[in-house]
Amino acid sequence: MIHQFEMYYANEYLEEIVADFAAVLNLKYDEKDVEIASKSLSVRGLENLLILKREGCFMCIDCNARDFIMPLVVMCQDSDVDRVKAVMLEWDNKMREKYYQELTEEIVDVYNVTDGSTLLSEIESFYHISIYNQFLKE
Repeated sequence: MIHQFEMYYANEYLEEIVADFAAVLNLKYDEKDVEIASKSLSVRGLENLLILKREGCFMCIDCNARDFIMPLVVMCQDSDVDRVKAVMLEWDNKMREKYYQELTEEIVDVYNVTDGSTLLSEIESFYHISIYNQFLKE
């Protein structure tokens, strides 16, 4: 079964977030790809998207310079859920503490949300692409 988890985070943590989630999901990446996505000055260019994947799993970060808050989307299988939720909960609460927001106790699976309100839907709409179809179903 597929699961989808999402959060926002401050761009200053990009490298740490990528490293943590890549380790949990066993995703290989090149630090140069992280740098390219984060340094891109394009507003709508696909080079803003950092997408790491393996069979049945992907992580997408929109590094667009529109804001210092970036969306992170992870889609994974049952075998990865507990680890992904634990790391995401830790990072989400770290961000909430930093910005004096109420801490959360649970990370919600939004895979079955179809009203266009997910971060993945917003990213796909902004860039006019289907990340799910392009990257997960390959």
